Amino acid sequence: MVAVEEGLRDLEQAVEQQGDILLLAQVLLTKTRFRFHLRLMPQMAVPEAPMPPKTTELVWSLIGHAEEAAQLFGRFGALEDQMSAILLTADMKAFLGDSDGARTVAENVVGTAEVLGLERLVAWAKEHIDGEWEMERSRKALSDLMETDNDVLAASATDDDLPREAAAMMEVYQLPRERMPVVVREFESIRMVSRERLDWCRHMGVVQDLNHTKSRETFYATDPDRKCRCEMHGYQSAFGSTRKLYAA
Repeated sequence: MVAVEEGLRDLEQAVEQQGDILLLAQVLLTKTRFRFHLRLMPQMAVPEAPMPPKTTELVWSLIGHAEEAAQLFGRFGALEDQMSAILLTADMKAFLGDSDGARTVAENVVGTAEVLGLERLVAWAKEHIDGEWEMERSRKALSDLMETDNDVLAASATDDDLPREAAAMMEVYQLPRERMPVVVREFESIRMVSRERLDWCRHMGVVQDLNHTKSRETFYATDPDRKCRCEMHGYQSAFGSTRKLYAA
């Protein structure tokens, strides 16, 4: 993930130098989606815990980026992209618990989306209007597109990258520093599985016991239990292990 963010940042700087405003808006929107969907939304795995102040500040910053992208799209009449950026702000407001604010944003968009026949955007807006925003749909919209790229990125991560990835995740979840070794081992396991998926079988996966995610007190306090699983046929290891995964 760190490599993706660095790549998007470099691309944004290059596009700014070129002066391509429409492309700049696309990069800005992509960067905002990435940080929201893949950095922040996993926090909903611990719904009872209060959101850290730093996370709230980051979300409001991302809302500002999405609004800026929407304005740039509007200058060029790119209505579908503009409304996508606007509805992303609705998602982020709902994430912060501001359902009324999200509904207002969606109501301002849905009429135009209906006139243009943009069914995906209409359905997206109505989720907020009806108070039935589906977080998993929102997260999956991006993660499905990036699944293969995520394996490539994770597989290519260096030993120096892993502590940075772990530190970024710990900042999002506000985890204590002493949990760093456990989180680093998690990213090592992710790297190993990604390499196996690319080099051996795309259907290889790992099932993790997620009970530790139910409380910040236990969130990666110890190594979680993991099992190997075939995502095509559903076969999986009979017994799990808390040991770090290694390639043979």
